[in-house]
Amino acid sequence: MAPDIDDALTAAAAKRGVSRSALMRDAVRTLLESDGPAQADPIDALVGWLDVEPSDDIDAVVYGYEAHT
Repeated sequence: MAPDIDDALTAAAAKRGVSRSALMRDAVRTLLESDGPAQADPIDALVGWLDVEPSDDIDAVVYGYEAHT
């Protein structure tokens, strides 16, 4: 552990009158409770964002040329 963090942890625990371990458990518990439910997958936000009709000529869509009929 970095010395500055170690010193700050020791001082904070002494100020509160608890052990360093108790202070760390409390900090982790607070962090986990504040996160709330797991974050949604950001890919899910992209699903359905583009409302277009399906294409029969995927090459025209991918490569951008006009379909030959």
